[in-house]
Amino acid sequence: MPLTTLRVQQVRNLADIRFTPSAHINIIHGANGSGKSSLLEAIHILGLTRSFRTNKLRHLISSGTEQCLVFAEVDAMATGTSQPLGVERSLEGVSRMRYAGADIDLTTLAELLPIQVINSETFQILEGSPAIRRAFIDWGVFHTDPLFIRLWRGFKES
Repeated sequence: MPLTTLRVQQVRNLADIRFTPSAHINIIHGANGSGKSSLLEAIHILGLTRSFRTNKLRHLISSGTEQCLVFAEVDAMATGTSQPLGVERSLEGVSRMRYAGADIDLTTLAELLPIQVINSETFQILEGSPAIRRAFIDWGVFHTDPLFIRLWRGFKES
């Protein structure tokens, strides 16, 4: 796992937590409403700046606060050396992403922390339209071939 440490602030019911995941497997357990899904949601925010559960920031950011922050030390290239990665979202819709002390864009963020959600809607890959299947395959290829995004963008623009 490329995450060596994780800090989550003001994501749903997670006010300020610090987590050091295992490099091999992590089992998250707890009572209903204890923050298990919110922790997974925070990791998704770190990789894509958005939630997999909602598109409404007011439901994502803890009540009574203006912004949320997810920060991690990431060994993105599997070199054994971690670099800081952070994503901040505000109620105004502003996203701020930084890696190794520099501002980055969404494409770079997605390259650094590849994430694929498998949930109750995943069955749409089998039962849904061909566009859903293409999007799923495109996302996987994006993470395996560095030239893909340039070719894909050129295809989409033409």
